[in-house]
Amino acid sequence: MHSNNALLEKLTLLAETCIQRENQMEETLTAQEITIEEVPVESGKIWRVVKTMSSSSFLSLTGFSVAFINELIVDTVEISPVLRGPKPIYTLEDGIFCLLMCLHQGVGSSQICSQLNLKSEQSLRVAINKARPLVHSVLLRRQESFRRIRPQVSVAPRGVQANKYLGLASDCTPILIHKPKISFNAAKEYYDAHHDVYALKVEVAVSVTPPHYALFWSKLQPGAIADFTITKGRQAIPPTVEQIPSAAAQYTNYLKATASEIHLFLPPSSSSSTSSSQSISQSPQASSSSSSPPEKYWALIQDSGFRGVLPVPYPRIITKPLSPNNPTPPDQLFYKNKRVVVEQFFGRLKKVFKILSGPYPFDKATIQTDVEIWIMLTNCHIQVNVLSEADGDRYKQWLSLIKSKEESKKRKQVVATQKWRANRRAKLEAETQEFDGDSQAESSLEDPTLYQVFDDQENDEMDE
Repeated sequence: MHSNNALLEKLTLLAETCIQRENQMEETLTAQEITIEEVPVESGKIWRVVKTMSSSSFLSLTGFSVAFINELIVDTVEISPVLRGPKPIYTLEDGIFCLLMCLHQGVGSSQICSQLNLKSEQSLRVAINKARPLVHSVLLRRQESFRRIRPQVSVAPRGVQANKYLGLASDCTPILIHKPKISFNAAKEYYDAHHDVYALKVEVAVSVTPPHYALFWSKLQPGAIADFTITKGRQAIPPTVEQIPSAAAQYTNYLKATASEIHLFLPPSSSSSTSSSQSISQSPQASSSSSSPPEKYWALIQDSGFRGVLPVPYPRIITKPLSPNNPTPPDQLFYKNKRVVVEQFFGRLKKVFKILSGPYPFDKATIQTDVEIWIMLTNCHIQVNVLSEADGDRYKQWLSLIKSKEESKKRKQVVATQKWRANRRAKLEAETQEFDGDSQAESSLEDPTLYQVFDDQENDEMDE
C-alpha cells in the first residue's frame, strides 16, 4: 500500500510538471456519457494506481481520457494471445499506458522507471513492445469504420464554377529524426531541403467530408524524396535506386463512385431517365442489354503539380496569386478552403503528440508503426473534438518554428566556424612569426667569420 501511494505521488508530480509545460491543454478529451466495463483481467501495478488520478493529470500524461484508454485495453485484451508461464512484472495494461505515455511525451522506458522509481526497466520495455503491435491491430480495425464513410457533394458559393465532387485531400508532412550516423552522401537522402531538417516524409489523405478523418497514408520515405514521387511511386533501378510504392494507388477504390452514387454525377434529366429505365427493365436479358453507366470518380485535391497520377479529376490549385493586381479566383478559394483540412489534421496531430515537436527518440525499427498509431489515434481524437482553424494555424506555427530552429542552428554554426577560422589564422600567424625568429637566429649562427675563428684555433692547437 505504501508503494502504491508513493507511485501515485510521483505520477501526480509528473502530471503537474507536464501541465505546467503544456500551459493547460486547450482541448480535452472527455467521455461523452460512455460507461466502460471493468477490464476482465487483473489490473497491473501502474494502471491500478493511474486510474485513481484526476482527469486533468491523466490527460497531461497520455493526451487521452481514462475511459478511452480503458476501452482500448478491453479491445486489446480480446485479441491478445494467452501466455503461459510465470506472471510478468508489468501486465498488458501497464504496457498500453506506458506506450501511450511514450508516444505522447517522447520519454522512454528508462526515463519512466527513473521518474516513477520503478524497478526492472527491461521488463517494462518488454511490456511496451508487446503492447505496440496489439494496439496497432485494434486501431486498424477501428480505421475500417472510418473508411466506410462515403464522400458527399460539396456546396459551392453562388456564382462559383467549381468541381463540387470532392473526395480526398492529401499532402505530405515531415517526421523529424536525428541526423543519421552514416556517410555524408548517404545522410543527404534524409535531408528535407524544403524545411531544412533531417526527416522522414509521410503522405496522408484526409476526407473532405466532415469530420475529416485520415483515411489513407503512405509508407515513410526519406526527406529528400519529392512529394510527387511519393504520390505516384517509383520503379526500382538496381542497385542504387529503390522502389517506392505509389501512395495514390490506394485512393482509387475509395474515389470510385458506387452504384448508388452514379446519379449524383449525372444531370437531373439523365438521372431521372436512368432511374425510370431501370424500373421498366426487370428481366435479366433486358438489364444485361442496357448500357451500363460510365465510371465516375470523386476528385482528389493536391498541389498544382500533382495531376495525372490517377484516373480521377484533379482540380487545378494555384498556391499563390498570379499577380498583386490579379487576386485569387473564387474557384481557387473554394478549393483551398476544402484542402485546408489536411493542414488542420497535421496541426491536431502535432498538438496531441508532443513527441513530434522534436526528433524521433526511439528505435528506428518502430517508427513506421508509431506513425500509423499517431494517425489513427488522432482520428479517435477528432471523434470527440472536430478540427478547427486553430489546428491549421498551429501547424503553420510548427513549420515556422522548426525552420527558425534550423536557421538559428545554422547561424550558430556559421559563428562557430568563423571563430574557429579566426583562432586558426591567429595561431598560424604566431607560428609563422616564431619560425621567422628562429630562422633569423640560425642565420646569425651561420656567420662565416665565426667559423674561421674556430678553424684558426684548431690549427694552432694542432701545431702545438
